[in-house]
Amino acid sequence: MPPNVDLVVVFRARKTLSKQEAIDEAKQAEEQYAQLINVLTTAGLRATGRRGDGDEILILVSAPWAKIVELIQRDRHVDFLHGLPASSLPIVTDDLQPSKISPAARIRLLHTHLTSSFIEGGLAIVPKTQAWSRVQSITPLHDDHFNEAWLHSWTREQTGFGLSFPALEKIKDQFGEEVALYFSFLSFYAKSLWFPSGLGLLFFVLGKSYNIVYSLLLCLWAVTFVEWWSIRERVLAIRWGCQGAALVERRRPEFIASVRADDPDDEDFPWWKREVRTLASIPVILAFAAMLATLLTAIFVFEAFITVLYTGPLHEYASFLPTVLFVALVPQVLAMHQKVAERLTNWENHKHRSSHEAALTIKVFALSGVVAYLGLALSAFVYVPFGEQVMTYVHAYVASPSATNESKATPTFAQAQFGRGLSDAHGRLDAGRLQKQMFAYMVTNQIIGVFLEVALPMVLRGVQAARSAGLRRALKSTHVRADDDESEKAFLEDVRRQVSLPDYTVFADYAEMVTQFGYVVLWSTIWPLAPVMAFLNNWLELRGDAFKISKNFRRPIPARRDTVGPWLEALAFIAWLAALTNAALVYMFHPAAPHPADVHIGTAPTQHTAHVSQSSAWDLATPVLLIALSSSHGFFAARVLVRHVLQRLFWERAPEQRLAEKRGREVKEVYLRSVQQEVQTPGAFARDDAEPSQFWERDDAKGELQRRLKEA
Repeated sequence: MPPNVDLVVVFRARKTLSKQEAIDEAKQAEEQYAQLINVLTTAGLRATGRRGDGDEILILVSAPWAKIVELIQRDRHVDFLHGLPASSLPIVTDDLQPSKISPAARIRLLHTHLTSSFIEGGLAIVPKTQAWSRVQSITPLHDDHFNEAWLHSWTREQTGFGLSFPALEKIKDQFGEEVALYFSFLSFYAKSLWFPSGLGLLFFVLGKSYNIVYSLLLCLWAVTFVEWWSIRERVLAIRWGCQGAALVERRRPEFIASVRADDPDDEDFPWWKREVRTLASIPVILAFAAMLATLLTAIFVFEAFITVLYTGPLHEYASFLPTVLFVALVPQVLAMHQKVAERLTNWENHKHRSSHEAALTIKVFALSGVVAYLGLALSAFVYVPFGEQVMTYVHAYVASPSATNESKATPTFAQAQFGRGLSDAHGRLDAGRLQKQMFAYMVTNQIIGVFLEVALPMVLRGVQAARSAGLRRALKSTHVRADDDESEKAFLEDVRRQVSLPDYTVFADYAEMVTQFGYVVLWSTIWPLAPVMAFLNNWLELRGDAFKISKNFRRPIPARRDTVGPWLEALAFIAWLAALTNAALVYMFHPAAPHPADVHIGTAPTQHTAHVSQSSAWDLATPVLLIALSSSHGFFAARVLVRHVLQRLFWERAPEQRLAEKRGREVKEVYLRSVQQEVQTPGAFARDDAEPSQFWERDDAKGELQRRLKEA
């Protein structure tokens, strides 16, 4: 039977070149290793080391039950002081049984104890810090039995989209509230897509794109979904007892307090300094956004216009160049922005991990949204309505003769390479470009995404395993000893395999779903089948994410979360933006609405047409902006109404809310009974209990009342 290991500390001795450096490194590594083992064992934990792959040492850590009880009591004490929902008091030990403590809670408490600061009662073992430079990571191990049962249940027994509360409870008990909250969001979003999917299928069959009824209902659904989810996450937070989890969150090891104190709650960083630093990061983010937008616009113009005009050598391959430019340049800009955003967020000096991740999420997702939606925006608001005008300008720039050689009969090199006539170029403009882009985003890209998330990591691991097979056989005698039994050998091999996996974070999964939500509500009026594709994809996504977490990543470190945080704000912003874009798209492209944009579609390329296009561009922009502004006001009015109705239906006096109030009263009653003492009457007040005097025996009021009655 494999040993009970709670956490694995990955310890690495650096590789060196010279012999003297190797000796020094070995001494330093031995000293830090001995210090680490001493810290762990002194704290009452069990710790032992085994050799890992390469230069890694794996320190297996386990906590005896007495230590877990101590951590539980401390955690409950903090929760109680900060007013978190609780079903028991720190002083109540009846429910402190191993079977009643979930694996996620055990791992969370132990990991928090290892990584929190000394002032918070922790061991301050933070990977990759100056004090622990050779500690690379601290990770829990997967429960293979749970993972297999989980995947079997979701792939063979549970074939729908929804996850019941018991199913979510199992995920929470295994991986923590943060991961369970993500799966609840994914399930809720997938189920909610049935309405826009049915709506989109109906309007697609009827052949009615850019329909005002579809757009209105879609925007109303977006508002309802966002507001309903905000209630749903509050219900889950109460049900899981983590409402207000940020109040008890341990501070980040990187946090630098400007005011020192004995109580960690009193240590803080001035809010105005953090706000100033946040404001200072805005121009940097805007500069990256402008750089990325310029790059994407240039690639768009090259792909949409220049490749059409180009007739020179290798012109049949010119259409691939924009894709090459996108793959080569855009990820580099995003990677550069990611590093800058991380530095800026670290500079802001957030006290807690949740606020730090929220700030970083906003910075990173802002540019991801530019990449996701700018191509469609350029096609919708530039290419389709003004494509001929832009083509005329581009043709004049790259193919028309310059002022110095207008009189020459011989064409220039540029004229020779861009020899396609303007009439021919106008005829090659793709009127169905928007629909093709939506198909690529909602079908092709999602298929590729599933492959990259699920299949590709398995292929890469297989290749890596094949390459290292010879090395493993050569080092087998050093990995295990002769007296190791087969179960321990298999266990250690599984530990090495899990340690080699990357860490899991919910950022990428949330970003994928929020981006998909944007495609559905912002642009599906172009192609009403987009919600259907999202609906089908999310059935697979629900199971693919379970497989991905079980097989392709390390076990997530449990964390208490009561909200999706910045992703809710992103959803609300996209829902507002959807009101603007849908209004603009319906006004510009609805077949039954005559407007100035009709001039640009299907007209001949003459000087008169170009002049009309230029003037009508302003004529089109003015009503579009006014309609978008009106839609914005309508959005806010609809949100107030929807929020009021949903609050009445699903939040006020909800069972979870009443349950939380009942538990709170029960806990307080137990607390009062536990501290109640018999009141001993002091002897100094004994004279107050003396025999009553004559003063208290005489009552003149009754006689006075009888006298008045006789006189009356």
